[in-house]
Amino acid sequence: MSDPGGRRDLNRRLFQSWHGAIAGAIVLSFVGWMLATGVPAGREPGYDRTFLLATGWATLALFLVVLLHVTRKYVHKLGISPEFRMRVPIGELERAETELNAIRRQVAGGTLTDRGDVLRAAKTALRRHGVHKILRVEIEPGDGPNAPAWRVLAHPTFPLGKMFHWMHAHLFYGLAAGVLVFLHGGGALQAGLGGVLTVLALVVVGSGLVGIWFWATGPARMTADERDLSAEKAFALHENLERKVRAAYDDVDESLRAEVRSLEDAGEDFAARAKALLAKSAGASGLTDLFALLGQRRRVAAELRRLMRRRSRMHAWRVLHIPVAIVLAAAVVVHLVSVLRY
Repeated sequence: MSDPGGRRDLNRRLFQSWHGAIAGAIVLSFVGWMLATGVPAGREPGYDRTFLLATGWATLALFLVVLLHVTRKYVHKLGISPEFRMRVPIGELERAETELNAIRRQVAGGTLTDRGDVLRAAKTALRRHGVHKILRVEIEPGDGPNAPAWRVLAHPTFPLGKMFHWMHAHLFYGLAAGVLVFLHGGGALQAGLGGVLTVLALVVVGSGLVGIWFWATGPARMTADERDLSAEKAFALHENLERKVRAAYDDVDESLRAEVRSLEDAGEDFAARAKALLAKSAGASGLTDLFALLGQRRRVAAELRRLMRRRSRMHAWRVLHIPVAIVLAAAVVVHLVSVLRY
């Protein structure tokens, strides 16, 4: 079964993120500026050039942070992230862990008692095996009167930051950028580039809000919708059964293989046709096991399709959000060039 508690924790983090506090502070500072000085949004009569430039540059900076998240995501997907150059052989990881365990035994035995000495020994162990770039050590006090004086913990370093932190930055700074676009342009919907920027920003922010709602509620809904399998486990089980089915075909008489393969697309008639073929072949060697595997694979595949349809509906907002965001980024570049040049 999946871990609903862990998923709920992830969703709570979204609303506890310090990125949200920073984004809110940025927006409130500009709103406070407007209220304190009485300057209007956009180029309304009496507009303030300093305010206009400040909102414009701040919006650009926020969009660049959003773009950094997108870049971070896709360099990882494409396997060209610097993190991949930090890989170390599994044997070195195991040897480092063995040495850390030896240090833990020294702490438990009372032969290593000073926190600084424990920390230096643990760091030296990581460096000796070349794993210090991907692991860091923390030394914490023991959690009981009979426990060792110190706990030696090893954690991944995440040199480029955790992905959920990047996602939080994308969500909150993207929303803040949308608000600043409104303050910068005054919400004007007139013809021209300014109106285009406003409309595009509204669409991106609106679809982004839908995405935040799905981000906040979707995992819990997926957990409630999952029965005996999560989507990830269903996928892994389906791949495993696929390998077993291919191997099981080798144990079936070659004259029957084509007919068995024709049953794979039999739909609801699968069980009846499989039973008929078993009777006709008088229990040919390997056929019963193959049909059992095919039946299991069909059930898992049906569950996987159901979960993937649910997940696809959760991600449908991206169909609008991503292409419009790309167009908005291009429009921002055109706007910036025109301002700097003219």
